[in-house]
Amino acid sequence: MKRLTTHSEADAIEDFLAGKLAQLSPALQRKLKRMETAADLVRKYGSRTKAVAMLRRLAEYTEMGAASQATAYRDVDDAITVLGTAPRESRDFYVDRLLEMSFSSHAKATEAQDWRAVAAIEKNIAGIIKDFMGDKEAVDWSKLQPPRILVGFMPELLNVPMPENLEEQVAQLLKKKRGKHLTIEDAEDAQIITE
Repeated sequence: MKRLTTHSEADAIEDFLAGKLAQLSPALQRKLKRMETAADLVRKYGSRTKAVAMLRRLAEYTEMGAASQATAYRDVDDAITVLGTAPRESRDFYVDRLLEMSFSSHAKATEAQDWRAVAAIEKNIAGIIKDFMGDKEAVDWSKLQPPRILVGFMPELLNVPMPENLEEQVAQLLKKKRGKHLTIEDAEDAQIITE
């Protein structure tokens, strides 16, 4: 007969990391590896959804064992809780988390047939989307690119007299600089060439 307990797998891993537990079972060792990988993915990408997708792919091809969608979400959430991996600078992470909690509450309210709560949650979801993602008239700032600036050497447009041996001077400069890789320290101020 299985004993009923509120001690979850994440709690057991937390006890192990704190030194209260001597060793983990093979299943919990695999879960800890998935949690550590999830923590790295959350730090790198900042998006919970992206971290889940990447974790599922990585778990499939490594010794962590294949993970279902629900397991991957649980592992990411446990990594955030136990390992404290929330990327504080990532706004997208928190918007994603807020929407996911709202949809979860919506599903529970719908199941309980609490229509007043369902309407309130839907209003909150619409507000979150409008506040953080804009509306259809809003400019998608992430797709804007700075204008392309072309820089060229066109003395004929500047009406500047050029020295007679310009090609020789350019060839000497190129020969001098081609021999080594340039660094910031190698940068020189521009020289004005006059006759």
